Amino acid sequence: MNTTVIRLASVIVFAFGIFQRANAAQINIDFEDTDLIANFGVTSLSSRGFTFVSAEDPGLGTLINGNPCSPNCAANGTKTLTISGFGAGVGSGGTRTQPVNLSNDKGLPFQLLALDIAELTNTSIFNADRIQLTGNVIGGGTLTQVLFLDGINDGPGGVADFEAAVLDTAWSTTSLLSLKFQGFRGGTFSFFNEGFLLDNIKVNVAVPESSSALSLMVLGGLGLGSLIKRKLLNQPKRSL
Repeated sequence: MNTTVIRLASVIVFAFGIFQRANAAQINIDFEDTDLIANFGVTSLSSRGFTFVSAEDPGLGTLINGNPCSPNCAANGTKTLTISGFGAGVGSGGTRTQPVNLSNDKGLPFQLLALDIAELTNTSIFNADRIQLTGNVIGGGTLTQVLFLDGINDGPGGVADFEAAVLDTAWSTTSLLSLKFQGFRGGTFSFFNEGFLLDNIKVNVAVPESSSALSLMVLGGLGLGSLIKRKLLNQPKRSL
């Protein structure tokens, strides 16, 4: 094969490799880039290029290692997201705080890889005992899972209040436009919207194609096609 053809083909392969590597990025939504919001809560809160929006009323907030909060709120030594429920000690506890919707600020699709979950306080009447995840899937449909909380929460120090959620494998391979969180207790409708905390929400984000990589691919493809065409035209015609 002509060395020029080989070089052009190599450029295309190299550019495609750049495209593939840039096509997804893992992000940890850890709330360390947010302000402390502990008194009355807000309706929306952003971290790491993603935004959480309440259904209607304020009730989203942040704590630093479970503080400030009374009664004791779950703690893991870092900043965490609080999602209030009926009568919760943090935020307004509006009846329409939940479900809380998560989406990328640029509208990019994402896949859920992991998250840490905890009860809101060490007083069970304020807490969800399970969290329902509902993903809005690209192309239509939803993906749903209920995560059960372990009931362990003694506030700062002591035992580990947060637990790593055990997610179904489908979350890591399904592209979502948005993800809803709703806490409830005992599976009873009247106890929906109970409080809970989230942290370290790890996602894969679909990153727009690299323009430089695409340019190399297009130019390489055009050059390779042109070269092949010239070589075919320059070949001597065979007589029948």
